[in-house]
Amino acid sequence: ASAYTEEFPDVGPDYWSYDAIMYFKERNVLSGYPDGYYRPDQQVTRAEFATIVTKALGLRNLDEITFTEYKDIDENHWAYYDVMLGSYYDLIHGTPDKMFYPQNNITRLEIIMVIMKALSIKEITEQEALEQLSVYKDAADVPYWATLTTGKAQQLGLIVLLPGLEDYILPHQYA
Repeated sequence: ASAYTEEFPDVGPDYWSYDAIMYFKERNVLSGYPDGYYRPDQQVTRAEFATIVTKALGLRNLDEITFTEYKDIDENHWAYYDVMLGSYYDLIHGTPDKMFYPQNNITRLEIIMVIMKALSIKEITEQEALEQLSVYKDAADVPYWATLTTGKAQQLGLIVLLPGLEDYILPHQYA
């Protein structure tokens, strides 16, 4: 992350998510890359998203957390503490064999799962979730284990649709 700058040279007011990017930039959740660019079309890694979500939720206190042991990330990694915070608060997970894969790209579905874990909201039934998702042509691509959470995200208007692909949830596309 780079020092705070007034604007990213690669994100102008006509960019489709400009307002959201600037909202999070003003709150020091997003800061871009060391060269001053934001790179809005670049895919997001698991480590980057761990940092975004813990900053957005204000999870900065490391004093009382239990650190998770991952084989592929240690205290020298730039996102180590955010990964530890996200793991401690049960927002993000590694694999059963203790791998986190910080450089892997995160999918839209994984992001939905994290965001929904972070929200305390009323439960919905499986039928209600399926009704919420029925507006998407690719709703059947949402795995069973993610149906309730993704349905809740749709109900709350939290799923960001891509320009020109408004009829698709694209659950397995990289974010």
